[in-house]
Amino acid sequence: MISAWDIIRLVFYLGLLLGMTYGVLFLMKRFVYRTSSSGKSNLNMKLLSTQMIMPKKFISAVKIDKHVYILGITDNSITLLDKSDAPAEETPVAGVMDDSVLARLRKSIKIS
Repeated sequence: MISAWDIIRLVFYLGLLLGMTYGVLFLMKRFVYRTSSSGKSNLNMKLLSTQMIMPKKFISAVKIDKHVYILGITDNSITLLDKSDAPAEETPVAGVMDDSVLARLRKSIKIS
């Protein structure tokens, strides 16, 4: 037969277990998953444009530092389609517009 003492011990150990779990999660959040104090990274990244081509399939133009990356994005992967050097003063569309894949993608997703 279960006595009152058994119930008190059960509640005590359950509380102790929950308190230890909370303590471990708090310490992990504080020390393991620490981010920079400013919350910003040193990476100069800007999303220029995104175009949906099919449901759950996108083409995105991302500028990272002085490079423009054209990415194919699906549910399961991100694929680099093309990369170009973008001058710091000019927009990614400026320059020679040949019949390359990058030029056609830039024109179709209207990167300015």
